[in-house]
Amino acid sequence: MSQSGHYQGRTRISKQGNTRIRGCLYMPALSAVRSNEPIRNLHLRICERNPHTKMKGIIAAMRKLLVLIFVLWKKDEPYDPNHVWQA
Repeated sequence: MSQSGHYQGRTRISKQGNTRIRGCLYMPALSAVRSNEPIRNLHLRICERNPHTKMKGIIAAMRKLLVLIFVLWKKDEPYDPNHVWQA
């Protein structure tokens, strides 16, 4: 939260990251929120804190997917949907 006098503005997502990766992860994150139970639970938990900030839940899902993709690539493992996630 940013404050300047009486105005209380909201902080937004940083524009320092790669916009192409952010754009490529948006639709998969929406799909994962609908169909993947651990990511849906993460999204719902974040949205319960403040129901007006659904985008924060989507951004958290995007980050979760990116970390998952990186770990699977780094370990050279296939995706296992039965693997227990830590959320």
